[in-house]
Amino acid sequence: MGNKMNYIKLKLMFLIPIFASTILLLKTGISEELQVEMLEMSYSPEILYS
Repeated sequence: MGNKMNYIKLKLMFLIPIFASTILLLKTGISEELQVEMLEMSYSPEILYS
């Protein structure tokens, strides 16, 4: 039984980072393009929300 638990822990140790990095890559992959204009002494818009 101990070997089976170690095997499960080892699988989770590899799968969790893979799932986390996949989620981060998907989130950045679907980000939208934001445009900022440079005016004389400021930017428009001053604050960007995504």
